[in-house]
Amino acid sequence: MSFDSSFWVLVSFLLFVGLVFYFRIPWRVLEALDARAANIGKELREATELRQDAQNTLASYRRKQKEAESETEEILAQANREAERLAEEMRAQIAATSQRSLEMTLARIERAELRASEELRALAVEAAVEAVRSILQENTIQVSSDASIEESIAALSKALPQGVSHARDL
Repeated sequence: MSFDSSFWVLVSFLLFVGLVFYFRIPWRVLEALDARAANIGKELREATELRQDAQNTLASYRRKQKEAESETEEILAQANREAERLAEEMRAQIAATSQRSLEMTLARIERAELRASEELRALAVEAAVEAVRSILQENTIQVSSDASIEESIAALSKALPQGVSHARDL
């Protein structure tokens, strides 16, 4: 019986299949695949848990961000209210200061007007006294003129309440 090459290929193949089953290679491959599938399943569960944790963390941060934004808006609104209140106070203080300054200026002007009016009266009295003196000197006799001028000045000074001290000094 002659064995051709097909026979030896068949024997080799059967020997190979026998060895594969003898060493339980298909079960080992299946066990490795099962272990790999279990490992992948475990990693998928962990990834799902991590994804859920990440979503929870993201939601938490978004809530915190919204809270921070609302708190920032509240702080800004409060700062704006405070700034407006301070501005209003400053306006009131400026208006009060301006009013006081205006009143003081008006009072100074009034006092200056009174002083000017008094000085004018005094000058008028002095001019009147001087005019009376020159008229009296021209119209009276030399001897009696000194006495009558002094009497006229005294009478005029009594008649005019203001400027009397100025008239006497002349």
